[in-house]
Amino acid sequence: MARRSLPLNPGDAELLSPEHSGDGAVLHEQVSKDRWCVSLPDLQQFRRLVQRAVAEEKIRPTERDMFDVGDFTIGPSVYTVTDQFIKPVTANAGNMSWALLKNPGGLQCDAFVTHCWAEGIRSVRRACTSASSLTPKIWTSAVS
Repeated sequence: MARRSLPLNPGDAELLSPEHSGDGAVLHEQVSKDRWCVSLPDLQQFRRLVQRAVAEEKIRPTERDMFDVGDFTIGPSVYTVTDQFIKPVTANAGNMSWALLKNPGGLQCDAFVTHCWAEGIRSVRRACTSASSLTPKIWTSAVS
């Protein structure tokens, strides 16, 4: 099975380090939910980091989600990415959402993208990327 990884950009590795921290409870209280959004560059970074985590076996198939690690169309489910990647990274940073990890002050949202939690993260990311090409910032429960 091919485990292809994308090269990391400046700032990618720093996001995953313990030095990148805050108080998630305070952020979730202070920043209005309608501002828990991500931008297109945030989505592009998320794609690189998730693909790297799959390649490094930090995101693995489970009984509930037997995704093909060599499939670059669908990928692991939102459940799997949340449990094996988002939660550990954001817990290490202070227990905020991915959106507030990226944008602690929040962003004005331009669109809402819905998805199924059992859906592959790559198809969710494509839908979000399509929406963000029309509007700069989006809200989706996968990262908010």
